Parts: sequence; C-alpha cells; structure tokens
Amino acid sequence: MALTLSPLTEDHIEDAAKLVSFRYKQLCRKEPNLPTRYTQVDILTPLLVGILKAGGHGVAAIQGSRLVGFLTAWNMPAFRGQKSTYSPEWAHAVVMEERQRIYEAMYGHISALWVAEGHIAHYISLFPHDPKVMHTWHWLGFGMISVDGIHGIDPLPGCDWTGSIRPVIPSFVISMNVSRRFKG
Repeated sequence: MALTLSPLTEDHIEDAAKLVSFRYKQLCRKEPNLPTRYTQVDILTPLLVGILKAGGHGVAAIQGSRLVGFLTAWNMPAFRGQKSTYSPEWAHAVVMEERQRIYEAMYGHISALWVAEGHIAHYISLFPHDPKVMHTWHWLGFGMISVDGIHGIDPLPGCDWTGSIRPVIPSFVISMNVSRRFKG
C-alpha cells in the first residue's frame, strides 16, 4: 500500500502517542528499571501538542487511513552554534513492520523543510532497543553524540545501609542522541 506524507497536525496526536506508547512498552519489557511514564498516552499527548504549538514542524506517514509513523522536532535558534532541530525520543515513532522505509521517507520529507528554514543541524534521541532503527539513522547520515543510561537503585551487596533512598528518575531515561549537519 502506498505511503502518503502530510504535515503532522493535532488530529494525528492521539494515534502518534499510541505509537510511542507501544514502542516504549517494548523497551520496558527489556529494561524493567524504566519508569512507566511514557507508556501512558495521556502523558505523551500534551508533550506532542506542545511541540506543535511551539512552532515545531512534523510529518505524518499514512497508509490507507492509518497513521504508521510520525516525526516532529523543536526548532532551536542556536544549539552548538547552529540553527538546529531536536526530536526527543517521544517525538517520533513508526510501526515496526516497515520502520526503515517509513523513517527514510519521513526524514527525506521533513529535512528539506528544516534545511530551507536554515536549521542545518538535526538531532534526534532514539530508544536503544531497536538496532534496525539505529542503523537506519546512521545510514541517513547521523552520528552518535551521547548515550544515556539507567541503573536500578537496589542496595549494593554487602552494604549495611539503614537510611532511606529516594529515587530520582530523569525524564530522558535511556536514549541514543544522534545528529546530522548540513553545510550552511
């Protein structure tokens, strides 16, 4: 079935949040120390609406009448000295069956708009549980700039700790940040 690309709108947000939630649930099965925050559509929805309302552009990938992928990002006037875009790990997702083809099509479409607006550095955070997605972004010209990690808060073996521990969970819990620069 043909893939149609169109601007991401608020009409797509609930389905987009469901795609992110599904992908994050898969990651949580592999990494039980993750918080369940991004499994909840009602947590993701205002985040996605916020990007659009802040002037971020996005692309929706549609097959038939079904949203099969989306990609959006914040526009940043200056990051590392360049007009840039940044897509957090919850600001993009695709269905698993055709993830490489869909990401390539969406990025090809939206990057032309970003570059035309002068955003020559593009950053995206990826969940690390899908090597095919990481491989796709590398083939699109992105290189890794950082890796975040997590660790459980269980006491160390042999440690006689009688105090209390209050866990602190960062909002970006596990991701791979990749970037691509165009010549300005």
